[in-house]
Amino acid sequence: MRRTAPWILLLALVSGLTAMAPVASTDSHRDDRDSVEATSFNALGGAETPDEGVQALAFLPEGVTVHVGDSITWNFATHEPHPLSFLQPGQTRPPAATAPVTPNGSTFDGNEFVNSGILLNGATYSVTTFGASGDFSFVCLIHPKMSGTIHVQPGGFAAGCLWRPLCRPAGPDRSTHRIQHDPIASGNFVVYGVLAFITLLLYCRCRRLSRRSASSDHR
Repeated sequence: MRRTAPWILLLALVSGLTAMAPVASTDSHRDDRDSVEATSFNALGGAETPDEGVQALAFLPEGVTVHVGDSITWNFATHEPHPLSFLQPGQTRPPAATAPVTPNGSTFDGNEFVNSGILLNGATYSVTTFGASGDFSFVCLIHPKMSGTIHVQPGGFAAGCLWRPLCRPAGPDRSTHRIQHDPIASGNFVVYGVLAFITLLLYCRCRRLSRRSASSDHR
């Protein structure tokens, strides 16, 4: 059975956090005072080593804050299959093989079932609009521990903020759904820095252990 090594999970997490950078603004009103910018984000559905021997069974990142009207596209770039599913309130997880599949680009407001179907090998799936504020969990119907949460804000926090205690208010001039992408102010800079530092420490530790092992083999 394939296992998830801690160092590859952290490396994949850093990659997933980087992927969550906003990629597009798609909508705006003419009235600048009430303008709305709907933003699209990218995320990962799992990760793997180049030899496919180690799988990170996780959505990366597992949690993100966006605004009503924003969208997220997940990339399933592994050989391990994963379905992305938002369940209805109180719904029991259906079997992945028989669960109804909703179209790519579906909307979600917390009340309906949304399911990408089983995806792998670089397939993508988008939820094009989060239509209501709230905290919404999503799961993989194949791997029970693979899940995440989307925090959809009506306008009180900066979108894309990964750690809510560090999120700053969007400000009175952005009280609708406008997006602020200041990584330092939103707390992303702190999160990225800590994860990068931990990853570097683990990498150095792995290199040191590898050298010791190689030295022992030559003796």
